[in-house]
Amino acid sequence: MFGQETIWKKFRIPVLASNYILAFLYGLPSFLMFPEQSSALARVLETLPPLPDSILSHQIIVYATELRYFIIPIMLMVSLLGIETLIIAYLIVSKMNSREHTFRMSQKTMAMQKKILMALLIQASTMTINFLIPITYICSTIIFNYHNQAANNICFLVFSLHGLTSTSIMLWSHKPYRAVCSSFLGFRKSEVNSSKGIQVVATIMLNRSHVGRTSFLAS
Repeated sequence: MFGQETIWKKFRIPVLASNYILAFLYGLPSFLMFPEQSSALARVLETLPPLPDSILSHQIIVYATELRYFIIPIMLMVSLLGIETLIIAYLIVSKMNSREHTFRMSQKTMAMQKKILMALLIQASTMTINFLIPITYICSTIIFNYHNQAANNICFLVFSLHGLTSTSIMLWSHKPYRAVCSSFLGFRKSEVNSSKGIQVVATIMLNRSHVGRTSFLAS
């Protein structure tokens, strides 16, 4: 919001570029250490409790036998994004509450910016539900050597719902997006038609009154 007048203007492009680069690189260690599947699968099945035939009948792919190549990059990436989010949120809130910014902005503009900020915070909080909670559970199961297939399935289901939940929260919290989607889906079509109908009726009534006055004057 205030990148043009702060030091964030200098760091914005490098920070965003590094985030995009890290999004491709953080999974590189586990990709380079991808194990040979036959021996890796046998090793994993020895450590896990007996799995049902409904799981063993499917193709099982072992992405990593050394969990440090898989867990550590994920934890570092999540921590980095969390720290960046907290820092940016703190800078925005402190700038909005500063006396200089309050004097320059009208009350209506300040109220609009606070609504936008609240909507962004609500949308960002979905990442906590979709990522941090499942990742925390998965890391805990690895540390304590606990296995629950139903809970694992729920975690990956929550992962997969991130796109749906973030989009739904965005449409719910941002009124302009919600209004545009409503117009595309035709939710306001009846209102438009009713307003047009009122205009048509009013025009007909005016024309009739005009014709009546003309005929009265002619007589």
